[in-house]
Amino acid sequence: MNQTKRITLAGLFLALAIVFQLLGRSYPDVSRNLVGPLINMLLLLCVWYCGLRYGLMLSVLTPLTALLVGQLNPVMAPFMPFIMIGNALLVLAFHFFRNHLPGRILGIILGAIIKYFFMSLSVRFIAPSLGLPDPVLKNMAFAFGTVQLIAALIGGLLAMIVIELLDKRVRS
Repeated sequence: MNQTKRITLAGLFLALAIVFQLLGRSYPDVSRNLVGPLINMLLLLCVWYCGLRYGLMLSVLTPLTALLVGQLNPVMAPFMPFIMIGNALLVLAFHFFRNHLPGRILGIILGAIIKYFFMSLSVRFIAPSLGLPDPVLKNMAFAFGTVQLIAALIGGLLAMIVIELLDKRVRS
C-alpha cells in the first residue's frame, strides 16, 4: 500500500474514533461498554493496515480527541500522557507479534496485559502526585484498571474478526 493510501486510511480510523467518542459522550451508558473496545480495535486495525507509525500516531491522538469532544473528563487531562503510552504499548505488542495468527493473538493478549499493568500502576503511583482530587482518583482506579484490560481484549477480538473478514474478502 502506498503512503497516500496509508495516510488516508489512518485519517479514516481517526475519524471513526472521533465518531465513536462523540457517540460515547452523547450516550454515557454506551460509553462505558463500547467506546473503549472500539478505540482499541481501531488502534490495532491502524497498525495492521497502515503500519506501526500510524498506529502510534493514533495512540497519541485518540486521548486528545477524547478530551476535545468531551469523552474524557477534563479533570483527567494531566493523566493523558499515560493513556497515550498505554495505547502505544498495546500497539507495539501487536505489531511485534503480528506476522502469524498465533502471534497476533499473543500480541493482543500481551499488549492488553502490558497496557493494563502500566495504566494500573500509573494510577496507583503517579496519578496521586498530579494533584487530582480523591473522587477522581477512585474513578480512575476503576476506569484504568481491569476495565482497560477487558476493553483491550474485546477490541483485539473485534480487530481480529475485522481483519479476517476483510482479508478473506481481498483474497477471494
